[in-house]
Amino acid sequence: MVAESVHSMTFADSVMSSAKNVPMDICRTWNDITCWLLLAMSIWALYFYEIEATWLDAPCQMVDISCLVAGIVTGTAALLELCAVFIEFSPKKLSPAVKGDDSKTMLLVYSCLSVSYFKMGVSGNTWVHTDPLAFGGPRPVYTLRYLEWSICMPLLISLSSSPPMESSTHQPKEDEGEGEDDDQSKELIEAQVDDVLSLPRVVCSRLYQTELRGSARCTAVYIWSSWIALVVKDEFVRWLLLCASFSAYAVATTEQIVYWFGAREKDERKQSRDYPVLVITQAALATHYGVIYLLAVFGCISWQNEQMSYTVSDVVAKLTHSAILVSMRRRRNLMILDELRVAAQLAAMDIQRLISQANVPIFCVNKNLEVEEWNQKIEELTGVKKVDALQRSLPEFCSERASGWWASAEKLLRDALEGLDSSVVEMHMTGAPQNGQMAKSCMMAVSATSQRTRTGEIKGAVCIGQDVTELTSEKQKAENLAESLNRSLTRPMLQFLRLTWSSTLSNGTAGWRTEVHSLKRSWLGSLFSKSCRQRRGNPYRMAWRGP
Repeated sequence: MVAESVHSMTFADSVMSSAKNVPMDICRTWNDITCWLLLAMSIWALYFYEIEATWLDAPCQMVDISCLVAGIVTGTAALLELCAVFIEFSPKKLSPAVKGDDSKTMLLVYSCLSVSYFKMGVSGNTWVHTDPLAFGGPRPVYTLRYLEWSICMPLLISLSSSPPMESSTHQPKEDEGEGEDDDQSKELIEAQVDDVLSLPRVVCSRLYQTELRGSARCTAVYIWSSWIALVVKDEFVRWLLLCASFSAYAVATTEQIVYWFGAREKDERKQSRDYPVLVITQAALATHYGVIYLLAVFGCISWQNEQMSYTVSDVVAKLTHSAILVSMRRRRNLMILDELRVAAQLAAMDIQRLISQANVPIFCVNKNLEVEEWNQKIEELTGVKKVDALQRSLPEFCSERASGWWASAEKLLRDALEGLDSSVVEMHMTGAPQNGQMAKSCMMAVSATSQRTRTGEIKGAVCIGQDVTELTSEKQKAENLAESLNRSLTRPMLQFLRLTWSSTLSNGTAGWRTEVHSLKRSWLGSLFSKSCRQRRGNPYRMAWRGP
């Protein structure tokens, strides 16, 4: 029954998840259909109709200056993003979850902006076509601007929808030694260069994996169809492409809004307000560009104001995008670091509780061999409370140090404090007399390992023991019993040998019978010479066999 209920719950969850993805699937399919239809119409217009020539009038100096200023601003932003790429990947031990590839994407966006605006500012009318059918007379059409839009707008859409990807270009080796600083620095520089060179792969992967990839493709196509609508010489084709372009814009924006609602509901279930606001920002930016475009088509604004509006909007929109990304990235990183901190605290508490309640004696000492930890088991064995043991020297709890065992124990601790491997040694622990009773004592087999700080420095040693008091006591009793039995069996054995001594053995050991009768406690094996033992064999075995 439990298995059936779990299976039914899993099936229900999958059905609900599929139902929630239906609107996005419909929007994505509609975007793909619109994209291919608009692409076919654009190819048809380019193939069958003529394109207007380049703009012949003198360029506007104000527009050129604004383009140069925009190129300087966006170029500076590109340098800052490049520094962010280098700095973000410089800490080798930083968790991959904290790193993202949005800086690389914004680096490409700002690079495209800077290059296109510098080119528009210095190239004159080289990349400027003419809109011959505009209301109020011909107008210049800056082709480089549409080229920049067709690259940057899909990238911004991918940033608005895709979560930051984990970077795994360089993974630090676990066995890198502290004495390999030069090699590590060289590898770090190579990793940073690889991160910069991986920019095309990162961008292509982001565009391919984004949930709004249909909207991104459709946006790139309707940007170019809107450019064709301005430069084509046929009036019918012009308005046909204008209507088709704005229809594609509506389809792409619909998918973005649907995605935003779905992402917001998902974040509300997680009790988080960090839903992708960049999606709405991107849709608002496309709407703003569309309004300026229509105002220019209908002759409501001059072409100078049109180009100035485009330039200012580009710079402000991209900088706003970067500001939102930085704030979201910082918030995400702080949340990740806070989760790691909480996890580390919980792990430390679990380890502390494990040490305290372990069924084996565990204690910790610092570099001065002062007690830093004293668990319940060693309290039970020695009778010394934790509050009485802390900050006291460990040798105070060791008995019979003069017998020589302390030298091995001290070497064990010193090796652990130096980070060296150590073996197991016996330690004799004792407590203080309490209420007129004798102090408890125990014998432990102890091993030790280094205890380190957050920076990897050794601050002490953790000692884990095993109570061998009873085992040692039983071993001593067995040895005493064996010695007693040896003494008890010596006299009867001698009497038995007197009675069973064979003449053959006696002839082979002439002169030894009298000495055998006179000895009482000597070891029987020492009575026979090496040659006799080799010739006659073991005397015990011969004695038991008889004559």
